[in-house]
Amino acid sequence: WQFLIPYLHQHGHQKYMLIVHDMVMNLKGGVSDRIKQQIIWSRTVNSSGGIGKNIPTDLMCEFLNRMFKG
Repeated sequence: WQFLIPYLHQHGHQKYMLIVHDMVMNLKGGVSDRIKQQIIWSRTVNSSGGIGKNIPTDLMCEFLNRMFKG
């Protein structure tokens, strides 16, 4: 995430740069250990079980939307 900040700044994505910067600063010491773990581990979902079968949370939402629409 830290390496994205200069890229986002260079390409004019100020809003995303600020979001990424805020997240990095929180993980570096701005929040408690419990919140750090929540930030790190709440980005993926493992609905099928097993090691290495995590998918991003937003992709899981897309799968659920497709399932409920069908």
